[in-house]
Amino acid sequence: MTAAMTAATTAATARARHRRPLRRALSLLPVALLLVCLLLVCLAALLAAQQHQHQHEHRLCHHTSQSPTSPAQSLRSLLPSLPPHVEATLARTAQTVLFANLHAPGVPRGTAIASPSQHQPDYFFHWTRDAALAFAAVLDHLRDVTAPNRTGPPPPASAPATTAHGVACEPHPELEGLLDAYAGVSHSHQLRRDAIAGLGEPKFNVDGSPFAGPWGRPQTDGPALRASTLVAYAEHLLDTCPQREPYVRSVLYDGKLPSFSVVKTDLEYVAQVWRAPSFDLWEESLGTHWYTMAVQRAAMRAGARLARRLGDAGAANWYDRQAVEMEAGLTRFWDPAAAYIRATVDVRGGIESKASQLDVAVLLGAIHSQWVAKANDDDGDVHAPWNDRVMATVVRLVSVMDALYQINRNDSASDVAVVVGRYPEDVYDGIGFSLGNPWPLATAALAEQAYQIASHWCRLRVIPISRWSRPFLARFVKTDAAVLAQPTVIASDDGLFAAMVRNLTAYGDSVLLRIGELGSRPREPDVMDPLSEQWNRDSGRKQGAAQLTWSSVAVLQALRQRRRVHVDTCHEYLSK
Repeated sequence: MTAAMTAATTAATARARHRRPLRRALSLLPVALLLVCLLLVCLAALLAAQQHQHQHEHRLCHHTSQSPTSPAQSLRSLLPSLPPHVEATLARTAQTVLFANLHAPGVPRGTAIASPSQHQPDYFFHWTRDAALAFAAVLDHLRDVTAPNRTGPPPPASAPATTAHGVACEPHPELEGLLDAYAGVSHSHQLRRDAIAGLGEPKFNVDGSPFAGPWGRPQTDGPALRASTLVAYAEHLLDTCPQREPYVRSVLYDGKLPSFSVVKTDLEYVAQVWRAPSFDLWEESLGTHWYTMAVQRAAMRAGARLARRLGDAGAANWYDRQAVEMEAGLTRFWDPAAAYIRATVDVRGGIESKASQLDVAVLLGAIHSQWVAKANDDDGDVHAPWNDRVMATVVRLVSVMDALYQINRNDSASDVAVVVGRYPEDVYDGIGFSLGNPWPLATAALAEQAYQIASHWCRLRVIPISRWSRPFLARFVKTDAAVLAQPTVIASDDGLFAAMVRNLTAYGDSVLLRIGELGSRPREPDVMDPLSEQWNRDSGRKQGAAQLTWSSVAVLQALRQRRRVHVDTCHEYLSK
């Protein structure tokens, strides 16, 4: 009996041991279920976040979207910034051409030849327009080399006095001498009584005498551009070299009527004649032109600013009134049915084949008007490169010329920038008249516009979206149309803002890369041939006038705007 009881006790003990793990497991089951539920909730949240991020990042369509990489990786791959050696080669080549054409052998100092070419075509002249653009680039170079180093040591005791703004006066004799000589040559041109069109004479022989042959006269954009360049020079001298104020008040702007100073003479002329028909910047069409009125308006605004600074309040008010009227006049050029700004209205003569009036001159007018704008007022300019109607005009022009030139169809890759010419009906081939071609200066303007728009966005910290800007954003910023249809603005705290800034800057880089590729020598990729007037529409070979001053200026200004984007305005977004 004792043995039986012992065996029963032992069996009961064994059964109890087996039941304890089971009870322990059952007691932990609620905890396990809770952990599983928490894990499922976390996984669901993670999947939802990934889906939201996927949708957000795919609001941009990228050139590389066909790759199997993630949207973020595709976004990063769209940022092949301009290689330093390409940027350096472009800058070196353009600067060499510019200063060579400002120092042509046997040509008076202050004269800018349009090109050293003297036969087929003969561009060995000083055009008022081209010279003003060239010396605007010289002034930019002067600003760069005299800019104060605010993080460096203070100037030595022997240094010239500083202005009220604390900017050290560090004149550069060579560049200032060039600009002084340009002002002198310009004044001598103004005094020529044998100029057929007076101050509207478009070009001069290198000895200073006006060209007397048949030509498109008058051209009233030249005096406006010249006034703008020299107003900016006067402001630079007043800001950095106060001891040169007497020069400014006597040679550049004397505040008198009649005036014996170069700037005021031009300003008074433009204020009087801007309503009259003139020939356009291509010297082909007589009428009222968007480019001409845009740069005239810029001259009036800049002139009013300088006049007011120098105490000529009456003239400042007069120039301001002209600018207001010009601004109203510029609205006449918009064609809502065609969705672009027409280059010319009220055509009176000249070439009659420009039926479309779709012309890169509109973009050039917007860009050149900004060269003299002050940072505190340029963001409100309704005719600037970031204006939605200017953007609509550019995207239409690029779309037409993408199909027009074989050189664009030769490269089927979607990330190769389109090169553009003057206008679709162009027949000037650089020597005669057959078929028009792409122009480097027109193509470089696309890059400059892209950088200017990006800078504008970063200054405002917002991207405005309108009916007319959407096609531009869709094509050049690669923004999905469905997204663009929803907001009217994209604020800087939206992740899409930085992505759009990066994409637009990358587009500008692609344009400069294309210019570099077309200008490079096949066996010497780091050497670039001097910039010509045109590229052949089929082969891409140089055509027209060689070493064109205007082409070099266009590339230099685009590179300058690119540096501004990366260093001054958009660094915080491009560095992300």
